Parts: sequence; C-alpha cells; structure tokens
Amino acid sequence: MKILRNYILEEFLTNFITILIVLTFMLLLGNLFSKMFDLVINRGVDILRILQIFVYLTPFIFVFTIPMAASVAALLTFGRMSADSELVALRASGVSLARIVRPILWVAVILSLFSFYLNDQIASRCHFMMRRVSSEISLRSPTALLEEGVFIKSFQDIVLFIHRIEENKLKQIRIYQPQKNGPTRTIIAEEGELIPLPEQNVIKLKLSNGASDEPDANDPGRFYKLRFGTYYLPLDISNLKFREPMEKKRKELTLRELWTQFNRLKNEGFIDPYALTEIHKKIAMGFAAFCLVFISIPLAIRVHRSEKTVGFAIALILGTFYWALLIGASSAAQTRALPPIVALHFPNLAFFLTGLWLHKRVLGR
Repeated sequence: MKILRNYILEEFLTNFITILIVLTFMLLLGNLFSKMFDLVINRGVDILRILQIFVYLTPFIFVFTIPMAASVAALLTFGRMSADSELVALRASGVSLARIVRPILWVAVILSLFSFYLNDQIASRCHFMMRRVSSEISLRSPTALLEEGVFIKSFQDIVLFIHRIEENKLKQIRIYQPQKNGPTRTIIAEEGELIPLPEQNVIKLKLSNGASDEPDANDPGRFYKLRFGTYYLPLDISNLKFREPMEKKRKELTLRELWTQFNRLKNEGFIDPYALTEIHKKIAMGFAAFCLVFISIPLAIRVHRSEKTVGFAIALILGTFYWALLIGASSAAQTRALPPIVALHFPNLAFFLTGLWLHKRVLGR
C-alpha cells in the first residue's frame, strides 16, 4: 500500500505544482505584464519597485490558484487512472476506492490549512505592503497614476482627461474643476508636464498653450475665456500621500485584528457587518481547496477521461461556480440579507454535501 500511496501522491503533486505555476504565472502576467512594462519603459518607474509589487501580489494570487490547481490535479490524476483502467485493476485486487483517494484528501486538508494561514497572515500583510509601494511610486513617478483616454479622479476636486502620455509629457489635456457656486471650470492645454513636490504633498502640473474658463469676480457664476502660454496648476495628492503608519484596509487585517475591531465597535453599540463578513470569508476561503478536491475526485472517476482539456474544463466550471457563490454570499452578508456565518459557509457546505453524495455513488459501488 505504501508503493500505491506514493505512486498516487507523486502523480497528484506533480500535476498540482505544474498547474499552480502555470495558473499563477498566467494571472500575474496576463493582465499586469503590459501595464508594468508601460510603467517601466514609458513612465520611468524603477523596475525594482515593480518587482516588489509582483512579490507582494503573489501570495494573494496563491489564495485563488491553490484551490484551482488542486482541483485540476485531482481531476487529471484520477481521470487518467480511471481511463487506463488502473482503478478497475486495483478494485479487482481488493483495494477499495475510498482507500485509494484517502492520501489525496489528506493532502487537500493540508493545502486548506496552508491556504487559510496564507490568506490570513501572509496575503493580508503583503497586500498592505503592496499598497505602500504603490503610494511611493505615485509620489516619485506621478505619471504612473495616469492613464490615457479615461477620466482620472485620483486628485482632489480635479478631473483629468489625457489623450496621450509620453514619458513625463502629457498631450491634449482637459481639466474639469466643479465649482460650488457655478458651472464647472474647464482648462484645455496642448501639452503638460508633472512636477512632483512630495515634501509639500502636491504635484504641480505645468500646462502649455491652452485656455481656461476663469470666474468673473463680480459674478462667480459666470466665466470668461483666458488664454495662456504657461500655466501652473497644483494637484492635491493628500489622499495618496505615503504616511507612517498607513491605515490598513479591511482586507489587510488578520482575523485577530478584525475580531478586535468588531468587538470594539460592538461594545460601542454598533454591529459592523463588513468586518463580520470578512472574518467568515477568510475562514471559508481556507476550506476551498478541500471542497474542490473532494468534489473533483468522484467527478474524475465518473467522467472516465484522461485528456487534460477535459480536466481543465471541469475545474474551470467548478471554480467559477464556487467563486460566484462566494461573491454572492459575501454580498448577501454585507447587506444583511443573510447572517454572515450562514451566507459565507454555504458554498463550502453545498460543495461538500454534493461531493459526499458523489462519493457514495461512485466510490461506494
């Protein structure tokens, strides 16, 4: 039995590690690589800062890729063994299917415990550190905050629209400043340049060859057109300023910190549904790997296919359905439609009970 156990574990772990690397690489580089490349080449951001962001982002990505990789690995391992009639041969030799799958279930338990620790301790802290690095980038390379062809609302009381960005040069700029007592002030310029002044908590925007709508001193509700060759506009970045200590967001808190925050507010007579939701969400996500593996094993045996595409397709369907349920449960808990303890643990319970039913039908034969 030791040889059989090692044989199954070796195949499962080989599939798991390979798929984990591929999925993590795809998620890290699929949407981020082009943007990071642009920041380094066109915006002058230090490549070491970008690498720091990648390092800090990886644990957060692992929280999602570990359950998915475990599910695919289980589907590939038992799908191949079923297709090659290895499971039939083992059963004919008197080895029960329940005994065959037991080592993988123990691995799934270990992966779930690791995922829980990763999500609660490591990913939370890394997300916080990633935000600190992003704040430093925004101060030293302010063009990293900007994007072409969209309305930018990162600065206080200012909305920017930039047609093109070339390193630190901005082309065809439109600026909108909503006024309390009057219409929105508009500034149009052919070119611009950002001059960071981090010690003053300000970025100075140097505009060239443009025009602005200036309020009439006698009637603030009216504007007159003013043309300029050079115009300096201060942009307030106080909401982006890197401070010590930077305040943590809710997703960056550990379970202990969330529970402390919840109890403090509870003692003041306020029940925070968002903190309670985050607490149960962290706990529920820790069991994702086990639940997905638990339901994948009997599905793989029942489907009886060894093709990798089939395994990936089934895992993708299972993963998509699981995370959709979790997102819906989180929304229901935050709006108090359901108690968080009921809503957030429903996806795991549903997958476990479905897996238990499949185990009895497939492995109990």
